[in-house]
Amino acid sequence: MSNFDNIGQLMYLPLDKIDSEIEFTESEFILEAAVESVKEVNGRNWIPLIVQEVGNKYKLVSNPFVYAVMHRANLEKVWAIVIDPDPKNIEQAKILSKEITPKINLSTASRSAIEYNHSN
Repeated sequence: MSNFDNIGQLMYLPLDKIDSEIEFTESEFILEAAVESVKEVNGRNWIPLIVQEVGNKYKLVSNPFVYAVMHRANLEKVWAIVIDPDPKNIEQAKILSKEITPKINLSTASRSAIEYNHSN
């Protein structure tokens, strides 16, 4: 792999080539139910991991739940999309997967946006 050759590509990657530094917790019941659902569809993850290239390996950027389930299911390979490591792209991936809440500028936001963000 050279720098960023695979950006935007959906790839079937060896799970042992993907490292994660993302802290993640979920109940055993939910994890086991998700593992069973993966096994029922022949071990495929229809929601891909979001990763970035780091040398000849990959780093998990988003979808830590899927990553945890794939490990628990003992899969050898998983579907993943390679993302450009720009911090804005990583933030967008985390917002879209609901891992983080978008930030708003209180001085320019509408009242309804502020009320919505305050209630969540």
